[in-house]
Amino acid sequence: MELIPELNLAFPHCAAGDVSDDRCAGVRGGGGLGFSAIWRVTPYLAWGGGFDVAGFRYEPPERLGLRRTGAAAAQLRLIGRLYFLAEGSFDPYVELGIGGAALGTSARDANGDSLEETGAGPALSIGGGLDFMLSRRLRLGPQLTVTQVFVDKIQSCRGGGSGSCEDLPKDAEGHLDRYATLGVRLTILIGNEL
Repeated sequence: MELIPELNLAFPHCAAGDVSDDRCAGVRGGGGLGFSAIWRVTPYLAWGGGFDVAGFRYEPPERLGLRRTGAAAAQLRLIGRLYFLAEGSFDPYVELGIGGAALGTSARDANGDSLEETGAGPALSIGGGLDFMLSRRLRLGPQLTVTQVFVDKIQSCRGGGSGSCEDLPKDAEGHLDRYATLGVRLTILIGNEL
């Protein structure tokens, strides 16, 4: 079993809508963290699960009159990993993740009311990394992952948890649909080595 905490830089993508990209214009890079647990079935194959969360800067167009803004993403996934080497001082791999994710923005309007817009759906992650052996039980290395979220509608809520929510089409004013992470993973081996 391998336990893998990670620390990332995160970069979102805003898909423009038919009318505008107002829903996510101004969402910029941020940071994130994640955790995975995988079982290395053979020296070349592993599977498991994990999650990650990311927070982004959000600077919407001034004409929208929004303040105290933020944007975030969260994902829960099953992971399959393919390793290229059975032994050595470094351990390159590629991975595929399948699960669900949500991306959204939050802000306060000119009246001080909270506004949250979130899109969620199935997600597919593709990534890779290169771990360097620190000891028999520890590896450290860079990783790059791109996650595509297949959003079919946006939920817009005003007034926080007790406010009113409505489902909106994603195609009118754009939506967050993808993000990439670039970071570092620490792999901790628990149990016997292969």
